[in-house]
Amino acid sequence: MENLNEKAFLNDTTLDKNKFQKIHKASLEILKERGLWVGSEALVATAKFHGLKTDGEKIFFTESDVEKAISNASSSNKFTLLARNPKYNIDFNIDYSATGIGRSAPFIFDPSGKRRQADGNDYISAIKLGQMLDAVQIQGNLVYPGNVPNDKLFQFMMANQILYSDKPYNISAISDLEMLCMAFNITPEILRKTDALSSHNSHISENNINSTINTQSNFISYAQCTVNCISPLILAGDQGDFLIAMAEHGIAISISPCPSAGMTGPCSVLGNVILNNCEVLSILVLTQLIKPGLPIFYGAFPCSCDMKSMSITYGGPESRMMESGAALMGKGYGLLTRGNVGMNDAQACDFHAGAESMFCFINALQNKINFLPGCGIMSSFAAASLEKLIMDADLAAYTKRFLEPITTDDIDELVELIKTVDPKTNFVTSPHTFTNFRKALHHPTLFWRTNYDKWEAKGKTLIDQAAERVSILLKTYSQPSIDLTLESRLKNYIS
Repeated sequence: MENLNEKAFLNDTTLDKNKFQKIHKASLEILKERGLWVGSEALVATAKFHGLKTDGEKIFFTESDVEKAISNASSSNKFTLLARNPKYNIDFNIDYSATGIGRSAPFIFDPSGKRRQADGNDYISAIKLGQMLDAVQIQGNLVYPGNVPNDKLFQFMMANQILYSDKPYNISAISDLEMLCMAFNITPEILRKTDALSSHNSHISENNINSTINTQSNFISYAQCTVNCISPLILAGDQGDFLIAMAEHGIAISISPCPSAGMTGPCSVLGNVILNNCEVLSILVLTQLIKPGLPIFYGAFPCSCDMKSMSITYGGPESRMMESGAALMGKGYGLLTRGNVGMNDAQACDFHAGAESMFCFINALQNKINFLPGCGIMSSFAAASLEKLIMDADLAAYTKRFLEPITTDDIDELVELIKTVDPKTNFVTSPHTFTNFRKALHHPTLFWRTNYDKWEAKGKTLIDQAAERVSILLKTYSQPSIDLTLESRLKNYIS
């Protein structure tokens, strides 16, 4: 790998340049000889048209194919993800991390800890909370509502994202593109042409033109989506067709395989990182065939498996090790990365959930993984919790504060302060304390810091406090401004 991003390895001990090159070389060998099985006839035909080697439903990749795709994709590692409300636009770059709501849980826990099937009201409540929480920068489908018919599920979720939020959207189906165009008042033809900011004046609303779009970005995207590979090295037909449609319409794609060590991947941290790299690179090549320079996120989310229960696990130390290794592979290629935050294998909002969630938050943000959904997820993606969503917002604030660098900008002022304070007094009454305590010290929303007697008198557990916070936020929720015609059309989809 000649065009290595040297900066990625300056302060990390997980992978050095030598290990990176070995993993890259091993991945190229696998992609050349094993290839990727693809269930989409259209995608196989596209690969064949562009000169890639194919054999039935298999596509094989040369070093040249991979290197060209990496070069194209890394050219858009600065891009702007648009929101219906321009103040929520996100200017992605290689060092910026954005957190978002979790994805795809079929069940939900209520505050008492009882698990039930998620429904449409749970979905809407999650979107409303995501709109109100600073930690949720990108919306998504925290739960799949079980009371919505399968043939109406995706349009129900997309319509409610737009109705109840004006933050960046997540697309789950090709049919979502129609509602996305409605939300931004554009045509599909305009969506297909959203390549470069140099031409954005013709197809972005006046509000977005005047927003704080990073002029150094080369690309814009009206939404983001995820393409999932089935490990080992399978891209199902529906995902292949979805990839084609999203790439053609300039939608930023998270390439997010999830090989599980010992089950769908080798029972090895290194082996799972290699397999993950093969799966991301192979799909990356296919996205760049369709739209060179399309913004993508390199999936840094291989996971583990508990061989006693044969359960896929996301909260253990091996998952964090593989997350770090995969993130460094992506950054070594100069690509944006995608992981998760708040991952845990707990069956309740308890110490188990909190410990693994915080471990995941710190690891992901310390590795500067760029796109991080996950807030509100529990039970290895099997369930979600609105209370956990609130708790994860607090963990996000904790972690971001912890990772802020210590600066020496005010060192002279501090030296004088320490020299002049009387040794028999303290700093409580110092004007410096009154000026700085709000910004110098983190004040959590939920974690109550007091003595035992006051805590006992309050009589509320953490889950009770989170449930109260959920109730308050939902009662005070205010729907973002939305065109009445658009609102009417969206409600027609839902009905």
